[in-house]
Amino acid sequence: MTALQRQVGKRSQCKSTRSQQQGFTLIEIIVVVLIIGVIASFAVLSIADRAQDDRLENEVRRLTELIRLGSDEAILLGIELGMRSDGESYEFVMIGEEGAWRGYETSGPLRPRKLPGGMKLEIVTEEFAAPAAEEAELIPNILFLSSGELTPFKIRFSAEGATKVYQITGILTGKVEMATLGEDEI
Repeated sequence: MTALQRQVGKRSQCKSTRSQQQGFTLIEIIVVVLIIGVIASFAVLSIADRAQDDRLENEVRRLTELIRLGSDEAILLGIELGMRSDGESYEFVMIGEEGAWRGYETSGPLRPRKLPGGMKLEIVTEEFAAPAAEEAELIPNILFLSSGELTPFKIRFSAEGATKVYQITGILTGKVEMATLGEDEI
């Protein structure tokens, strides 16, 4: 066998192995698609959980700012305002001319609001007991006085599927803060 024949033999062997390996098998493609599908499903699930946490945080921030706004309005307008909640919605109320509590605004920032699905809030005040059932309709849980004081309170926010719980705290002097609760505080 001459050197030329050996080179031709090597080339033909290379061509035959190359022609057998021109692409991926169906099994290889299915495995790759399956792996990509599993990774994508994990990404979607983690984004969905985060989306609920983000919505909850936005709602807590909104209420924190609305409470500050309500306190500021009570001071600037020289009126007594309140906020009440049934756990799934909240509204701001004021004392009307007849001396009874009534809704403050039907539009604008202090309008009544319903929490998005799955979210709930719980208001805990230290000084006031829950009103009797027949009186509970518009009596506020939190008072904003024209002097700048407010009812000391804690509002806990939670949501189905969320990994965090938030708390809004207000003290007598009118300071309002938002915080994320740790597992030991829940």
